[in-house]
Amino acid sequence: MKATSRTRLGAPHGESGIALIEALISVLLLSLGILGLIGLQGSMSANLTDAKYRAEASFLANQLLGQMWIDQTNLAKYAISGSSCTQTTFNPCSDWLTKVGKQLPGGGASVTLNGTAVTITVTWRTPGVGVPHNYVLSANVVS
Repeated sequence: MKATSRTRLGAPHGESGIALIEALISVLLLSLGILGLIGLQGSMSANLTDAKYRAEASFLANQLLGQMWIDQTNLAKYAISGSSCTQTTFNPCSDWLTKVGKQLPGGGASVTLNGTAVTITVTWRTPGVGVPHNYVLSANVVS
């Protein structure tokens, strides 16, 4: 019997496993891209929520200012200090303050009057964020 030599089948020296390394690197890059998109979506959601509350605070402050323009004879009754109206029996003020508390998380407001100069400050706390936000509207209410 004649001895036969077997030849080795496979990749030449220096090329073994390179395709596997390329596949692993491409999976790593794909994973980093997906994680980046997830982070971007979370950031976008937080910014959307913040914009919603900011728009709501702006609307509420402008709503009260419009009400004050219409009812200039009772302008002093719209003053709010702390978390309550200075005139507790004045319904437009207390109704508006209740609306702020319902529409904004941790919502509150203050209204300062200096003659016809009005400053309305609406505050709220975004859930999960410890820093309070505020919206300030200043105007002169003169006829």
